[in-house]
Amino acid sequence: MSAIIPEEDTFYLVALLRFSPPYPSGPPFQSILAQNEAILHYCTTAGIDMKLYLPHYKTESDWKRHFGRKWQQFLQRKSTYDPKAILAPGQRIFSRSTDSTAFTRLYSS
Repeated sequence: MSAIIPEEDTFYLVALLRFSPPYPSGPPFQSILAQNEAILHYCTTAGIDMKLYLPHYKTESDWKRHFGRKWQQFLQRKSTYDPKAILAPGQRIFSRSTDSTAFTRLYSS
């Protein structure tokens, strides 16, 4: 397990844990997802540094933003300990490869 914390001496954890009764008593699921996206968009555009708990990122650039300055260190560790990208495929950070040069290509890009 990894923890990503800011470089500052002092930082604050603010957790937004939401609950809603199931539909039809509560709002439709799509409505809740839209609200979550609006909150994330606000944080991003306002320059609020934040991390998602159990993120479901869809692109490599999302993961790069998540890891920030530690992205290259993350790539190095992944290359060393999981060169074929067989561990944790559910996060969709890397595609599985039988090509041992896959990470070499990532470093050069």
